[in-house]
Amino acid sequence: MKYTFYGKNDTIIYIESEEVLIRDTQSALDLMATIIFEKNCNKIILDKELICEDFFILSTGIAGEILQKFINYSAKLAIIGDFS
Repeated sequence: MKYTFYGKNDTIIYIESEEVLIRDTQSALDLMATIIFEKNCNKIILDKELICEDFFILSTGIAGEILQKFINYSAKLAIIGDFS
């Protein structure tokens, strides 16, 4: 996993990886805790390839569960990529 910091005082982190990082709610929590507590950053940018495909199928409910965790921990998530 590779980190790149952006923004004033390095408050935004862009994460790059060769593997899927978010597969379920627990993996999202683990990633978020690592970033918030070890990197002292609560704004996260991820490529859509780092998130399991089920996240984008709203009927699974995974997106709601994961995004609720980000809300609970006052973290912000931006997902970038080709959504066409």
